[in-house]
Amino acid sequence: MHDAACPPSAESVYRTLAGAGALPISVLMMPHGEALLTAPSAARLEGPLTGEGDERLRVGPIKLFADGGIAPALDVTIQGQRARYGVCFADLAEHALHAVRRGFRVAVHAMGNAGLAAALEAFARAARLGPDHDHRFRIEHGTLASRAQLAEMAALGAIAVVQPGFLHHMGRLVENFPLEQEIWLPFGEMARAGLRLAGSSDDPCAFHEPLRTSTYGATRRTGSGGVLGAEQALGYEEWLRAYTAGAAYAGGQEEERGSVTPGKRADLVVVEGDLDAEHPPRVVQTWVAGERVYTAP
Repeated sequence: MHDAACPPSAESVYRTLAGAGALPISVLMMPHGEALLTAPSAARLEGPLTGEGDERLRVGPIKLFADGGIAPALDVTIQGQRARYGVCFADLAEHALHAVRRGFRVAVHAMGNAGLAAALEAFARAARLGPDHDHRFRIEHGTLASRAQLAEMAALGAIAVVQPGFLHHMGRLVENFPLEQEIWLPFGEMARAGLRLAGSSDDPCAFHEPLRTSTYGATRRTGSGGVLGAEQALGYEEWLRAYTAGAAYAGGQEEERGSVTPGKRADLVVVEGDLDAEHPPRVVQTWVAGERVYTAP
């Protein structure tokens, strides 16, 4: 299953492929603005809502941006000196409220801790619109956070959609910049706070293979060969669970996929080898809807 950030043009392509029976994988579309870092248009918010579609092509949450992508919004203290960097979008809460009122779930791109703070404020305001509703808020990335922010995420029932593959390239950039309050790529702390984790690649910005990227999350090894925050490591099997059951829950699809359970869609892989982060297994078979579509040589 592929989570696809979909501006209107991409959404129409997916619908055309699905209608022709030519969509090779299951897709959860996440509508966003035509231009990167912008909110969806008012016209798109009048379109199909989160959850509409079928198990092959379904509408997911609206994707909004708290910060500027490769320019994450940071507000940190380094050796007693406060440092601020990046861009926060002041209209995030307004767009989140509009989407929730319309009936969408919401996912917010938040790389830095200041972006995360803005996202959590928006979620808290949106949650008050329907305290008993299953909002299933998503934080996309959450690469920098304090323990207090993670506790706030847990209280809101938010999901952390994270990328262990970021340890390779992002990890080597930040491993020599310890912070006083915030934690880089705080995956272990997220789990200890009680957050649900969903594994993601963010392809093409990181490696896309779950068996490979799970190794980084389990070893915390960076592209330099160093180790970033060993206490934030999670076991290899925990990462595979994040990529399967965790991802299905984040997409609101836990009743149809994510585990090998009677009645669920038979999209699965068969792996060979031990679940060992140092020597990860390999895929030997892939099945889609109960049909074998790949066998390794």
